[in-house]
Amino acid sequence: MPPCLCTVRLPHKSGLAEDITVMDFAFDLDDLDPATLEVVAADLDNFFNSDDSRTHELAWYLSTVLSRVTNAASFEFYNLAGHLDGTPHGSPVHTVSWTLAAAGGIAGTNLPAEVCIVGSFHTDLAGILERDGDTRPASRRRGRVYLGPLQTSALHVVASVDVIDVNPALIADLNQSMLELQAAQPDWSVWSRVDADLHNPLVGGWVDNAFDTQRRRGEAPSFRTTWEV
Repeated sequence: MPPCLCTVRLPHKSGLAEDITVMDFAFDLDDLDPATLEVVAADLDNFFNSDDSRTHELAWYLSTVLSRVTNAASFEFYNLAGHLDGTPHGSPVHTVSWTLAAAGGIAGTNLPAEVCIVGSFHTDLAGILERDGDTRPASRRRGRVYLGPLQTSALHVVASVDVIDVNPALIADLNQSMLELQAAQPDWSVWSRVDADLHNPLVGGWVDNAFDTQRRRGEAPSFRTTWEV
């Protein structure tokens, strides 16, 4: 079956290419026909925009710096045949434009652009060693999606200790989104560049309550304040 990478591109209101948020999903599909890829695109649209069986759609938690202009976002599909080791995979074989649903917050309630949460997923790890000498075979069968940038609706305050962690509703909603995507697209896979292979089927995953950082998503400084003696 042809291995496929779908790169999700969420443009920034700045319009700058370097500010685009990118997320990747790998699939081991029956074919790369446009009709097949359109179905995958619809399921990924639901991943971000559907609120079925969820408190909110994932888009509701995402920062208002992301453009909600009609068809501003895109799914770009790439043929990974011959490139599963991570070598350059060329131009997209198909692109689908789509619209990110509205944010739940308002301008000014955004977290720094590099703040995100991680949705983890994995294949069957039975009999797979965590460590084998200098290698880590089990890690090749685990994948991640970094959801962000976020706004303050993603926050939860642990009142007893004044600690900020992830909104439990967001944790549940991201888990549900991953569960539904796997059900709709059972060939959703973990891409191991070390193994040069796509591992599937996915059998589970998790979201923890700690925020993560994607430094490359951080916005560049616009000015510098100095001091001297």
